[in-house]
Amino acid sequence: MYGTLRPASRHRQARRLLREARRIGPARLPHARLFRVRHFPGLVANGGRRQGVAGDLLLLRRPERTLAWLDAYEGCAPDSPTPHPYARVVAPVRHRERTVVAIGYVWPAPTTGLRLIPSGNWLRR
Repeated sequence: MYGTLRPASRHRQARRLLREARRIGPARLPHARLFRVRHFPGLVANGGRRQGVAGDLLLLRRPERTLAWLDAYEGCAPDSPTPHPYARVVAPVRHRERTVVAIGYVWPAPTTGLRLIPSGNWLRR
């Protein structure tokens, strides 16, 4: 997770997610960019600097159950209205000195008019 759902966030859904997962540690999605959409971020998975976007790697205890409510929260569940504000993707992230495959949510819409977060870290914006 890279935004409002990070364990250090004060968002109530971040607390729920942390109850349903174990935090593995910090992670980074290289070459990604992070934008401020409104009071939440949007991640674009390509075209960014090498440093990429900072986040947290979590291990879900019951993936099917947790991903179902996360998809609904992110507006990309099968019954969510289209166009979806986010898309769930599988992407390689860096954790410590290795690459692991993780699930995350990306912003599929244009970023014109959105403010870039140069640090790539939503919590330090």
